[in-house]
Amino acid sequence: MPIPALLAALLCSFVSADGLFEKGNTSYTLLFRTDFGSMEGGTLFPAALFLIDSTAWRGDWELEASLMMQGQSDFSDTGVGVNQLSVAYYFGEHDVRIGRFVASVGVMDHLSVTNLLNPVRAAFFDDEDPAVRRVPQWMGEVDLHGGDAATLRLFVEPFDRRYQDYTGTYLSLALDTLMPKLLDGYDPGDERLEAIKERIFLPAYREAIAPAVKNGVNDYYDFDDFTLDKTLVGFDAAWTGEGATLGVAWFNKYSEIPLIGIDRHVVDIVEDTENGWRHLKEYLEQDDLSLVKSVEGFRYNQLLLYGESSVGDYGVRAEAFWRDKMPFWDTYTAFGGVGVGIDRNGDTFYNELEVQWMRLQKSGENLFALLWSLRRAPFHAAGIDVTLENYTMLGAVEGSLQLSFLPAVTLTAFDRLQLKLQYLVYPDNPRYDTFVTTLGARF
Repeated sequence: MPIPALLAALLCSFVSADGLFEKGNTSYTLLFRTDFGSMEGGTLFPAALFLIDSTAWRGDWELEASLMMQGQSDFSDTGVGVNQLSVAYYFGEHDVRIGRFVASVGVMDHLSVTNLLNPVRAAFFDDEDPAVRRVPQWMGEVDLHGGDAATLRLFVEPFDRRYQDYTGTYLSLALDTLMPKLLDGYDPGDERLEAIKERIFLPAYREAIAPAVKNGVNDYYDFDDFTLDKTLVGFDAAWTGEGATLGVAWFNKYSEIPLIGIDRHVVDIVEDTENGWRHLKEYLEQDDLSLVKSVEGFRYNQLLLYGESSVGDYGVRAEAFWRDKMPFWDTYTAFGGVGVGIDRNGDTFYNELEVQWMRLQKSGENLFALLWSLRRAPFHAAGIDVTLENYTMLGAVEGSLQLSFLPAVTLTAFDRLQLKLQYLVYPDNPRYDTFVTTLGARF
């Protein structure tokens, strides 16, 4: 067992020790999730998680320690390790926390790209516990309060290569599955170029380009490098009063996605189809036929404005963000967007609607997303609490639409045992339909 995991286990056991802490509690979470489906071009993995989470207090000090045992056949945290391990000190109205924990910025529940502090844990993205839904990160946070209305939060976070480097799971899966689909859907407008795409570029991508990109990134990043030039810094300033919250946040972050320099002639083949043969000839005449020419890391700034309030029985919230730099083909582009959410918690049903619009400055492309969540209040049947819910999701990129539904039934017994059944439905692409079961126990 790694030393940090052993330390977390000891701290969890100390919570119940007489005299060491004035008070404390320990909780246990067990989750097992399995996907059944036929996601073409992708792979589905069962995932299991067991979490021991302890919190203890002594005077002005607070300790959080949790040990996680996780099994997932694809990547990342398989094994035993620390999930959270942090200490906080409260002085007057203020506090400072250092360690590995989850922090949240912004007000949108689902459609947001602005929370840069903690990546989502894909297998349990919809769990009710933030420390399960998101991956705790090593960081420092200082909270300064100006009375009851104003709060200033300061953040510093080292670059964590396990979840933020380009060869992380989601981006690697994108390389292996999504990019070949994009290439396959590309029409060069010429039978000869089509044949070259089918016989040369698609096989080359799967067998050579994707591994070359990964190897190039691995060569670039120093996985053990926690130097200051890769550290995130930022602040979140908020004002609360008159039934509303208004805030502004700024972060400067080292990008988890580097700029991948693809050979210029290959890019021209895709962008300038009318002269595709000329660009192909120029590419083949080079001495160096490697498709990946460079891997460039960089920092970017992100500014976020947000607010939330209530109007009668409805809760309303909004976010607007601007990021000054992100990779776009062989260059950079600015990226911004606006998100709006509204919800109402009635006697029987809870409704929530979120929409988000985003725009890439360089290409002028617009991206639109909508999510509608409908949940019925639990009802009792045969000794079991039954909860029914459905997510309706819509995505659009320059006229291309993708609609999906995620209905779910949750069965809860003794307030601790839970079975959740979900069915992800794509009306236009039924081969992607997926049935998901999650068995959980919390004590």
